[in-house]
Amino acid sequence: MSNINDSENTPLEETLEETSEESITEKAAEQPPEAQSVRSGEDAGSGSGADTDGPSELEKLQSELDEAKDRYMRLAAEFDNYKKRTAKEKEALSVEIKAAVINQILPVLDNLERAAATDGSGEDVRAGLELVLRQMNESMSKLGVSEIEAQDLPFDPQVHNAVMHVESEDAGENTVVDVLQKGYRIGERIIRHSMVKVAN
Repeated sequence: MSNINDSENTPLEETLEETSEESITEKAAEQPPEAQSVRSGEDAGSGSGADTDGPSELEKLQSELDEAKDRYMRLAAEFDNYKKRTAKEKEALSVEIKAAVINQILPVLDNLERAAATDGSGEDVRAGLELVLRQMNESMSKLGVSEIEAQDLPFDPQVHNAVMHVESEDAGENTVVDVLQKGYRIGERIIRHSMVKVAN
């Protein structure tokens, strides 16, 4: 009896074992590649005991951070050098401009010193001053400086500075009747406004 049961059960048991192995294999094959890779990664991780992707990603980020810091430090150093170089160039340019201006005015100063050292009549002194004044105007013109016209012109607050108002029947309203101090400009830039007296 026992021999019959053993002979009948043996093929069934083998069939069950084969079916179980085949179903497990099929189910594993039916899983998507992602799941299989995750599974493999878990198995590999459990086997090695460490995650190899973590440290490499951290090292990559650290390397990128170091490169960014290095670029920043280089840029900061270059900008600091640029500021120092610009300041020196600006100072040198300022000295050159002052020297050019003074060089134009020195001949006028020379003539004023000569006029002060000579003995002469009032007419001679006046003639000498007129000569020096003409020379000064020429020097100003070479520097690009021009006088702001104001006398008998309509008052313009952009170039005139009214310090007095007077009643005048001869001059039109809001007209400059007297220039108390001349104004000057270089191109469109006002160096000094004309100080004027304006009629109401």
